[in-house]
Amino acid sequence: MEPRPHPAWVSTSFRLTELLASLDLSMDGASEVEVDCLPAEHGGILGAQMLGQAVSACETATPGKVVMKLSMNFLRPSRCTLPVRVARRHISNGRRFAVVEVDFEQEGRLVARGEALLGPPSDHVDALDVDVDVEVAGTPTARALWPWEILSPTDDPSASAVWTRVPIRSLTPRASRSLLAYATEPLTVPLVIDRHGMRERGGEIPQAVLSHSITFAAAFDARDWHLHQPEIVGQRGQIVTGRGAVLDRSGRCVATTETVASVEL
Repeated sequence: MEPRPHPAWVSTSFRLTELLASLDLSMDGASEVEVDCLPAEHGGILGAQMLGQAVSACETATPGKVVMKLSMNFLRPSRCTLPVRVARRHISNGRRFAVVEVDFEQEGRLVARGEALLGPPSDHVDALDVDVDVEVAGTPTARALWPWEILSPTDDPSASAVWTRVPIRSLTPRASRSLLAYATEPLTVPLVIDRHGMRERGGEIPQAVLSHSITFAAAFDARDWHLHQPEIVGQRGQIVTGRGAVLDRSGRCVATTETVASVEL
């Protein structure tokens, strides 16, 4: 298992524009492509990056359909200093629904595999009434890997629930889905660390997200405020199961997540 550093809530080592460029994996009609990775303190490829890229790769492979559910298993350690090869293929592609598989390989070894269920858009996200200047109550904070606006609903900046929005004037629905898939992956492990008081110990904590899935329940726009509500639902030894919900300002659920992680207590 690859050791990873203590996940402090710090600023990211890349900008929002760099993240958006990395996640925009159109592949220009090709079945596979080699891309550079975002920098990461632990030295490996960010699982969040691969999730966001998988949304883009799957949707550009099936015009007219959008990702309804994406599941990804992270199989072995990787290196963010090397490029990663992304390969996609249709498992099925019907009139209304499709299933696309996405592989991430490095140095000839499979490091992650994702599978997405795609279908027709349920409603038109472009028609949503989004006021990008609206404010919500909260305490400004910063979290690792999130180069956008974040507020804690309480005075505790380490609270598990957080409000987020992407401060950009133009954002496509596909980019919103990619960013949300990216944003939900790093949420489970910190809950375990806080529950067991591991943050005060300092030093490196061996940890890894083994599997993560996201289901998009409704149209949304990442430029508006959304509340992330992760929780731990089970723990057996060092294996932890988490789930989460993402709500808009009206309380509507726009996405749910499930995570399996390993944390060496």
